[in-house]
Amino acid sequence: MIELMIVLAIIGVLAAIALPVYKDYTIQSSNNACLSESSAHVRAGVVYITNKNSPFPAGKHQRCQSLPGFDKTTLSITTKSISPGDATINCDVKAGVCSI
Repeated sequence: MIELMIVLAIIGVLAAIALPVYKDYTIQSSNNACLSESSAHVRAGVVYITNKNSPFPAGKHQRCQSLPGFDKTTLSITTKSISPGDATINCDVKAGVCSI
């Protein structure tokens, strides 16, 4: 019986350590996925505007709340990662780069 209590105590300690770390990793992963998605959207838009000389439409999004369209006069766009992420992504359209 004492062995079972020791095993349960060990499992409890491991769970108390692992769950907060896992939560942090899922938040970071969601933020990075949105950053990657918005960077690809902006780079594709820059190429589209350069080649077609017309506004780039809003994009399909899975990891960000939205991916707004833009034209050659747009300087930057901003989006947010979806839950569990908590980042705001800012993209410089002229440079074609995004950052958290």
